[in-house]
Amino acid sequence: MLKLAALVLLLGVAVRAQHGTVGRPCEVSTDCGTGNYCAGNKRCACLTTYVEIDSYCWRREEIIVF
Repeated sequence: MLKLAALVLLLGVAVRAQHGTVGRPCEVSTDCGTGNYCAGNKRCACLTTYVEIDSYCWRREEIIVF
């Protein structure tokens, strides 16, 4: 049971880490996660094609209104 709990914790961290944390210190864009870049202030920020939600970058979806 303890191994299962550890695995769930590791998977949760991996899923969150793929999006990178907005505001995390960086030197180059590869220090940031998917949808992030290293801004001029040396902090991770969302690309324009992503939107920040709770300090994580998520791909922006186009909404078509008729």
